[in-house]
Amino acid sequence: MNNRIPIEELVESKEFRREISRTITLPTDLPDIDEIIDVGAQLDIIRSTARNGEVKLDGVLKWFISYRPADDFTRIITYQRTVDFDEVIPFEEARTGMEVDVEVISRRVSSQILGDRRISITFPVVYRIQVFRQDDIKYIVKEDGYTLITKPYKIQKGIIEEEEEVRIKRVKSLPEAIENSGDILSLESEIIVNTVETRRNVVIVKGEIITTIIYVTSNGRIVSRNLNSYFDERINISGVRDDMEAYVEGTILQEGSIFQGGDRLQLEYNVLFNILVITEEEIELPIEVIDTDLYPVEEYILIERSIREEKTKFLVSQETTTSRDVSNVIRGSAQIGEVEVNRLDDGIIIEGNGELTFLYASAEVDQPVYAARDEFSFDQFIDIPDLDDNNRVYVEVRVDRIRFELEDERIISSRIILEAKIIVTELVRIPVIVDVNGGEEQEEIDEGYRRYIVRSGDSLWLISRRFNTTVERIAQLNNINVNSQLQVGQQLLIPR
Repeated sequence: MNNRIPIEELVESKEFRREISRTITLPTDLPDIDEIIDVGAQLDIIRSTARNGEVKLDGVLKWFISYRPADDFTRIITYQRTVDFDEVIPFEEARTGMEVDVEVISRRVSSQILGDRRISITFPVVYRIQVFRQDDIKYIVKEDGYTLITKPYKIQKGIIEEEEEVRIKRVKSLPEAIENSGDILSLESEIIVNTVETRRNVVIVKGEIITTIIYVTSNGRIVSRNLNSYFDERINISGVRDDMEAYVEGTILQEGSIFQGGDRLQLEYNVLFNILVITEEEIELPIEVIDTDLYPVEEYILIERSIREEKTKFLVSQETTTSRDVSNVIRGSAQIGEVEVNRLDDGIIIEGNGELTFLYASAEVDQPVYAARDEFSFDQFIDIPDLDDNNRVYVEVRVDRIRFELEDERIISSRIILEAKIIVTELVRIPVIVDVNGGEEQEEIDEGYRRYIVRSGDSLWLISRRFNTTVERIAQLNNINVNSQLQVGQQLLIPR
C-alpha cells in the first residue's frame, strides 16, 4: 500500500527590486534618430529554478522603441526585439529541488539617446519570489495491537509538467490597404488562454492572440488596429486522462508578419505553452489511534484546495492631458502595475495602479507623432460571502480593453475595462498519525506539547510556521538557541 502523502510548504517569500538596462544600436537599414517618441518593455519568466542559496530566472525580454527619424519628421519608426533573458537572484533559503513561484511587476521604462544610432533603456521590475519545499509524509496503516480512526480527504497531485513550443500562423485582412512591408511600423501581441480540456493522452488549449498593429495606410495616415487570431491546439502528452485537470500558461517567444499585398498580412507566432497536469484522489488519513496504550506521533499538514473561481470586470475612467494639440489618437494602451488585496468579512477590495500610453498625431501642419503617458488607479469591492481565516484569496488583474476619445484639443478621455480573475482556496489543517510510541514516552510528554522528529531541510523557522507557533517558543521549550542548526533525527517538543 502507498502510504505517503505529498506536501508543499512555503520556505520563504521575498521581494526584489531590479533595474534591467540595455544599450541598443540600430541596424544599418534604419535611419538615424531625431527624437524618441515611445519606449516599452515586457519581461516574461518561462521557468524559475531553485539552487543552493539562489534562484535562477529564465525568460524572454520584449522591448520596442518608437522614434522620429532625422530624415522625415512626419514619420515614426519602431524597432523592436525579443531576446532571451536570465538572471540569478540570491535567495538564502533556496535549495536545489525546491519549487519556485515568481511574479513580475513592471515599472515605467525610461530611455536616453546616446548618439545618432544608440539608445539606452532602463526597465525597473519587482520580483515577488516564493520558494516551496516538497516532501512526502509517511503515515501509518492498520497493524495488530491498535485501531485507527481515519478520515477521507481529497488530495491534488501534480503528475505531469511539460513545455511545448507551437508555431501559429494566421492570414488576416487589414481594414485599409498598405503599399509595402515597410509601412508596418510595429506589432505588439498578447496571448490569452480561455479554456483547457483533457482527453486521453491529449491536452486541448483554446484561446486567442490579440495583436496591436500600427501601420501607414495607402493615403499616408498612421493608424492602429487590433487583430484577433483564435487558436485551438491539441498537445500530445502521454499519460493524460479525461478525469485529470490541466493548467496552461502561454508565452509568445517571437512574433512577426509577412506582407502579402494590399490589405493581406500573414501573422506568425512562436508560442511556448507551460502545462501542468494534476489529478485528484481521495485517501483515508489516520487521525486518531484507539484501543491501545501507545502514544500517537502526529504531524500537521496543510491542504489547500480551490473552492471558488470566478471572473469579474469593472470600469476605470481617466482623462489625460497632452502637451500638444491633438489631430487624432493613433493608439492607446494600458498596463497594470502593483495590485493589493484587502480582505473584509463579506468580500475583498482590490486596489492597484497602472499606466496609460497614447500615441497621437499633433494638429501641427506636418502632423508629427507624439506620445502621452498617464497613471491611473483603481479601488474595487468584490462581494465574496462567508470568508474566514482558513480562506486564501488570489487575484490576477489584466486589461480587457480600452476605449478612448478626444474630448478637446488636449484631453483624451479613456474608459479602461479591467478583468479580475479571483480564486478562493480553503486551507485545511490536518493532524496525521505518522508513528506510535510506547507508553513510557507518552508519560514524559505534557498534554500541552507534541514530539517532532527533525527531517532533512528543516529549520526552526519552517517548523514554527508548520505548527503555528514561534521560533522563540520552540527554542525556549527545548533549551536551545534560536539560531541553532538542527540535526536530522533530532527530537523537539512543539507547543500545541
